[in-house]
Amino acid sequence: MSIRNILFTVSVFFLLSSCDFVTKAYKETFDKQQTGDTDAPSENNEDVHEHPKLQDVRASRTTVEDINLLADAEKLGAVQQQLQRMFPEKTLSIFPPHIYFETARIRLQLVDPDIPENIDWYYYKAETDAWQKEEPVKTSVRDRRKPIQLDAIKFGTANSVYDQVIKKSAEIEGAKAPTTVYFSFHVPVWNWNARIVGSRSDYEFKADIDGKEIEFKRQ
Repeated sequence: MSIRNILFTVSVFFLLSSCDFVTKAYKETFDKQQTGDTDAPSENNEDVHEHPKLQDVRASRTTVEDINLLADAEKLGAVQQQLQRMFPEKTLSIFPPHIYFETARIRLQLVDPDIPENIDWYYYKAETDAWQKEEPVKTSVRDRRKPIQLDAIKFGTANSVYDQVIKKSAEIEGAKAPTTVYFSFHVPVWNWNARIVGSRSDYEFKADIDGKEIEFKRQ
């Protein structure tokens, strides 16, 4: 056999061996991928559970969104008593001009019962079901406004005002349910107020200290 024939035979042998190796390697790799895909959790697999902390966050968010203090007179009264209990046997006073009642929060300026010249914002948050002292209020010797006692009003009246405003909103084109009712006591006649925003006009609702309608007008 000539040298040329020998070299040709050897080349063919190595070529066939290489093809077999490549085919075997591809088959093994493909089989492993199939096995891996079978073991991997599917997006639709019912055994895959959401992280507990994420579940808690979503549940908390849903709970807060569902709360509406304005729709619950009993809860509003309890929140008022909760503030009083923070200062046992103390007479609490609120500084003008307003107390703000929102769906998930109440804000007011509380006079320190021990240091009357100090006034601070206090927030009640439905999310925590607690009152929290916030930033201080800067006052001036020229300010002649006088605080009123906490028990001079009833927080639950905000619910009565809210219900009346909801009924009026239903008759106004494009009106949305109000998210804030506020009590004003920087004027001679104390009153409750709420604003209705419509698609064509806005309206102002005003009630007396007991929640009885005084005025309802287009702005």
